[in-house]
Amino acid sequence: MTESTFEPERLVAALNTAGVAYVIVGGIAATAHGVVRATRDVDLVPEPGAENLGLLARTLAALGAEHPTGDVSTTFGTRYGDVHVLNRMPAVSSYERLRENAILIELAPDVRAAVCSLADLRSMKLASGRPRDLVDVAELDELNDH
Repeated sequence: MTESTFEPERLVAALNTAGVAYVIVGGIAATAHGVVRATRDVDLVPEPGAENLGLLARTLAALGAEHPTGDVSTTFGTRYGDVHVLNRMPAVSSYERLRENAILIELAPDVRAAVCSLADLRSMKLASGRPRDLVDVAELDELNDH
């Protein structure tokens, strides 16, 4: 993997410029919904069509990542930080649903990203069941009066 600093806004800008369709999940999504936590990567679910996956692969390669491989999830080191590509998400029926429910956030001036909805984020984190994800759900619930 490429040595880098973590600059998620530059990663997202590159994806947007290339026209890659994606939704951000994970730590950045949790932060967008109010959880205060550090993250070291951009977790995303790409639109699964061959053309979009080709755009994603070419964009990641241009950012210094090795050729994408993997079925469900793969992490790629780029010059702007790690990108964790998830091809399937537990508790989400489809990319289309994830995208339809997504919110837009501004990571930096003129850099916007689609981030999964609070409901989808909760569902994914509960389905994962990892201790960090369960802590995130508790914080999300407290912040959002669940």
